[in-house]
Amino acid sequence: MRKLPIPPNANNDENSIELVRGWIINEKLECSIFPGVWKDEPETWGVLLADIARHVASALENVTGKNKEKILESIKKIMDEEWNSPWEEFEGDFVDWDKDEK
Repeated sequence: MRKLPIPPNANNDENSIELVRGWIINEKLECSIFPGVWKDEPETWGVLLADIARHVASALENVTGKNKEKILESIKKIMDEEWNSPWEEFEGDFVDWDKDEK
């Protein structure tokens, strides 16, 4: 199993919260999420997802030498296609620390 490192600043902030983990398990995507952090502002998840796409594009530009804007356009194109016609239904649970800590 290969895990990504925790960002160093997360250890310096007692209020840091992990929001998303994504794994490829048996060739399928599995995620752990904490959706309640912005339960009253769900649009903030859109900001997070856009920021993640930009980080991925920037990292891929660095690794592959391909143009970051073209990579980002490709990501957005597939996101739009998947948004309009998902190829898989999702099932499962999520973390609810408010409920779980009571």
